[in-house]
Amino acid sequence: MAELPEEIRLALEADDRERLDAIVERAAAEDADILKELISDPATQSVFRRRAMYALSIWAGEGAAVVSLIEQGLPRFDELERITAVSALGSVGSEAAIRVMAARRRDAAPDVRRHLAKALGRIGTTAAVEQLRAIERDESVDMVRDVVTE
Repeated sequence: MAELPEEIRLALEADDRERLDAIVERAAAEDADILKELISDPATQSVFRRRAMYALSIWAGEGAAVVSLIEQGLPRFDELERITAVSALGSVGSEAAIRVMAARRRDAAPDVRRHLAKALGRIGTTAAVEQLRAIERDESVDMVRDVVTE
């Protein structure tokens, strides 16, 4: 990827979300394109990828794009990226997001599955509740099952 515009670089490097939220509020198409590229580029630093997923998940009109990018990237994402991915999918809350989340119900990392259950609970639709019931039925790790029964 080419050099990031300074405002985006500073937002991605910041310890808080204020600058990133300001970019989302500005809603410039070129900024969304940069964030999409950060998610899809395997060379992107993990922290930048996670923050780009967060930003696009709350960006009006970008839900379908972030779901697609996350679905494509999940097989190569590390554990923290997968946690961020399922949380971002939960923020999008679409049927497509739920479908991608359902495919991660058996993720190797219990923390990913726990965050997935929390995200499904936030969505709360019939399809999300069906996935929560499947987790409750199939999950062997207490900390994941406990999220479903909360």
